[in-house]
Amino acid sequence: MGNSSKPVVPLWTVWKRDRDFSKVCSLLVDPSPVSESAAIKRGLPAGTWRALQKIGLTRDEIAAVLGNSAKTIRRKEDSGEALDVAEGDRTMRLLRVITEAAEAFGDTAKALSWMRRPNTALLGKTPLEMIATDAGTALVRRALGVIAYGGVA
Repeated sequence: MGNSSKPVVPLWTVWKRDRDFSKVCSLLVDPSPVSESAAIKRGLPAGTWRALQKIGLTRDEIAAVLGNSAKTIRRKEDSGEALDVAEGDRTMRLLRVITEAAEAFGDTAKALSWMRRPNTALLGKTPLEMIATDAGTALVRRALGVIAYGGVA
């Protein structure tokens, strides 16, 4: 997983400008599990991945979290094919954690930097590596909670 050479665009800027991403992010504003589940089952738009790239994630980083290849992500983006349930669920997990990290650090670039660095609280793994599973995501969210309340994680 490498650093993106593209400039990081603030999460909220992408949210406002990208219609597909806006729809997906609106699920975070009103975090009803019923609404989120229904949206994931309907199939989130593949444009959500493009929006994640606009905020600074690489296609390889997204693929690693999803358990897909970068080639599969590109194909779905190009065809406009909706995400399957597993892809949608993992994409929402990634989006939720990025949003929490951006809130904790007050800045998308700082949040992404933190997510790419090995972390002792995460057994030397990066948060991006850890959020590939539910259990790892719980640890990342716990670390973000510590940071949000003034601790170091």
